[in-house]
Amino acid sequence: MPDTFGGLEKAEDGWEKVREAMDSAKQAAESLGPDYLTGHSLGGAIAEVVSSYTKIPGFSFNCPGPVGLVTETSFLNPERSYWEGVEFETHLRRGDPVSQLNDEHHMNSEPVWYHGVSHRMEELAKDIKGSKTMKCFGCFGCFA
Repeated sequence: MPDTFGGLEKAEDGWEKVREAMDSAKQAAESLGPDYLTGHSLGGAIAEVVSSYTKIPGFSFNCPGPVGLVTETSFLNPERSYWEGVEFETHLRRGDPVSQLNDEHHMNSEPVWYHGVSHRMEELAKDIKGSKTMKCFGCFGCFA
């Protein structure tokens, strides 16, 4: 992908660049027709947004919620009925600051929470593979 975020003049330009990246990803998914979408961090948010427009199932990991508190920062397809029921899993780590961003605003209203603070995909993959899939309900141990 080209240097999408280079040369931003003001904060509004940043949201426009994110929207352009998401539009490019939607076009690629529609062209390629993958079976699943997946991503980590910003890539996870992009996968979730693309799924909301294409109905392609998928997974996201340690990503911010793509539904903003204001219109400029909301990226999911606004036609909720279009994507309701699409199989999309969101895996988040309770102590990860990126996972905390808009953590209640995902396609799937029930993200799977894991203990820990690491944002690294490798660490989360170990927990998923090791069947540490118990939901975390905000215990203070995650922040230790």
